[in-house]
Amino acid sequence: DQAVQDYGAILYEMPFNEEDPRESIAENSNWIASDFNHLSAEGHAYVANGILQVLREKGVTVQNNDEMGSWGDGDQCDTWFESGQTNSVQYSENVEMKRFTPVKHALELPTAALGYITINNPFDQPRQLVLSFMGTDPPSKYPRTRILLQKDEGNLHKPSFYR
Repeated sequence: DQAVQDYGAILYEMPFNEEDPRESIAENSNWIASDFNHLSAEGHAYVANGILQVLREKGVTVQNNDEMGSWGDGDQCDTWFESGQTNSVQYSENVEMKRFTPVKHALELPTAALGYITINNPFDQPRQLVLSFMGTDPPSKYPRTRILLQKDEGNLHKPSFYR
């Protein structure tokens, strides 16, 4: 609420019955994905339509354009968060794929250890690299991690990290 006041932001909230949270969950269970952490396709559609409504109420003209854009020269995405499977990523032997819920996985490095993850750029030209990581509010239950990017063998980027 302070950010709304400080920056003139608009707070968009999904409906929630504070007197009976179970009722809210039961009525809107289709908005939540099977991991109970993210929105489902229906939940995303609900939020998108809600944001469009807020924008229209503020007089913002919104054009509906379903045309998909180009990613320019191409991209590649490799995420193992839900599946635990890495397709084009290799990592050192001391890095371990940990399953911490039935649908959530993470690569984990033992505390105070050195390790690496190798990400191969299959394109002839450099590409931007986006890394995701898990974190919590302070105090964090995750140790501080340092990540170093190295360029090897042409377009092979080898982020090294340690705790």
